[in-house]
Amino acid sequence: MDVLLDSLIGNKGLDSDVAKVIYELFKGKYRYVGNAKWEYKTDGCEWKEDSRAERLWIDIMAFSNNALIHRAIFWDNQNNDLKKQSIDHPEVKIQMDENTYKSITLLQIARKFKQASYKKTLLQELKAYFVE
Repeated sequence: MDVLLDSLIGNKGLDSDVAKVIYELFKGKYRYVGNAKWEYKTDGCEWKEDSRAERLWIDIMAFSNNALIHRAIFWDNQNNDLKKQSIDHPEVKIQMDENTYKSITLLQIARKFKQASYKKTLLQELKAYFVE
């Protein structure tokens, strides 16, 4: 999971990259059946309609609020560990700058999920991945 999350950093969370990560996390659990209709797999392995992709969006929001933010905190904590070592080296400064960049970028990606228009944008991207 960490590798997937960190893969979002390079392109600053392009919608298509975010869609790929979400697909990897939820493939087999959701599918797009066309005409703006989504389905989810029940515990009994039956497919049921997911009205307006609400169930999918709840899982996506949990992903945003949990995984992305926790990974951002991980990178920030890496800096805290480096600060404790009190090493005044140019390499350490570079590493801290990289960690800060990673943390901030992941938080910026997570913030996109709070925008009302992002749901429509992301669901449009996801259709290409979840089509059966």
